[in-house]
This record gives sequence, C-alpha cells and structure tokens, in this order.
Amino acid sequence: HACPRTVRFTCTCSASLFLLRWIICSTPTPSRWSPDMVWPCEAVVQWNGESFKGEGPQNVSIPCNSSQEFFYFFFSSRHHVYTWLLAMQCVLIAFQIVVLLRCVLWYQFLSLSVFLTFNSYIFYVLLYNRLRCRQTRLIT
Repeated sequence: HACPRTVRFTCTCSASLFLLRWIICSTPTPSRWSPDMVWPCEAVVQWNGESFKGEGPQNVSIPCNSSQEFFYFFFSSRHHVYTWLLAMQCVLIAFQIVVLLRCVLWYQFLSLSVFLTFNSYIFYVLLYNRLRCRQTRLIT
C-alpha cells in the first residue's frame, strides 16, 4: 500500500482525513506516540506496550480510541453517510404516513401531505446520490 501524494479535501469530511486508524503490527523498534505530532504515512508507533502502524497519508488519532475509529469508519466512505441519512429519512417518512392515516382534520392532512412530498423528494435525491457514488472513498 503506497502513500498517496495528493489528498482530496471535501468540505463535509475534511476532519476524517486526519483522524485515521491504527493497525496493530509487530515491529521491533517503533517510535513513541505523541499527541503533538502529525504522523506520516505508515508510521509505526508504540502505545500502551503495543506497536501500531498508521493508515493513510497523515494521522493524528489516538491508537485504540473507539470513538475515533467509529468516526473514521463512518466518514471514510460516502456510502456510510448516505446509508445513515436514508435510514433516518425512511423512519421520518414512515412516521409521517402513520400520522397522515390517523389525521381527521383537513388542514392536518394538507400540511402532512406537503411535508411528506418534500421528504419523499429528499429521500429520492439521497437514494440517487448513494447509487451514483459507488463506494467512492473520501480518504484516498
């Protein structure tokens, strides 16, 4: 795995370019991990008695930090973001349909129909974008 020379920054996920992940490895002479340093590509560091190899062009995350690993997992692929947004949109649309079926007043029906139409449009746009992105990684 060679280090990429260029990094594509995106507005929404530029923080995930620095909070990458560490992989446990067995190297005899690693450097000591320090929070004051931006670690270069494939740097090997020692943290809590174990050796870790950095993944990606630069890395500032703490090895074995589960919240930073989840952040990396979530923002490393556009599919993860789109899948989460689509799931939330599906729940919202299902809830609106249930409420729409139970409403009895005309103005409630009208307002919920407008909201349901708007949220359905957002759902189809998200679905279209998710199908178009085809596992494009944000971190390259």
